Amino acid sequence: MSSTEGDAMSNRILRTIKKIIENDQNIVEFDIIPTPYNLKNKSPVVYEDHSIGLESWCIKHIYNYACSNLFEYYDQLKKGKLSYMKMGEFNDLLIGALLINPHVTTFWNMKRELIERELLNVDDELYFSKIVISHKAKVSDAFAYRRWLLQRIINKMCSMNIEVPYTLLQNEFSVIHMASQKSPNNYHSWNHRICAEC
Repeated sequence: MSSTEGDAMSNRILRTIKKIIENDQNIVEFDIIPTPYNLKNKSPVVYEDHSIGLESWCIKHIYNYACSNLFEYYDQLKKGKLSYMKMGEFNDLLIGALLINPHVTTFWNMKRELIERELLNVDDELYFSKIVISHKAKVSDAFAYRRWLLQRIINKMCSMNIEVPYTLLQNEFSVIHMASQKSPNNYHSWNHRICAEC
């Protein structure tokens, strides 16, 4: 596969994943499906029963594509030269990179910057980070991102004299429960629970 073909394929896959996440607000998990080769010449994205799977043969292509473009997009964003269409592509790259490797703090910080510029929706980002945690339950950066998002929501509500809804905390406890079920000795989820109770 040529570099151009690989980039086009990776772009298609990332758009497909983002579209599924946008259209199904009940995704319960994301996972990598061990598949060393593309034997069926079909999309490596598997979507069934509110779950997304990505065949492992394409991981390297997607991750390399995302990483090789993210810093260029970020540089354009900082200079104010990133078009609205490119901002969507920037988020597609971040979604792919973080689903594959959520341990890169820099990518979470790029998401924070998009939130601060009001280019991403906080509720959508809480949902996305939940999907990441469904795949990698011990990602401290994902929990830190959730705390940061929740703090923004709470601060905004307090500034408007709006009471913080109980459902917000209930949702947080369900994410903590999910992460703890996947890994009972999960320091990050238990630490997140302590913060959520405060």
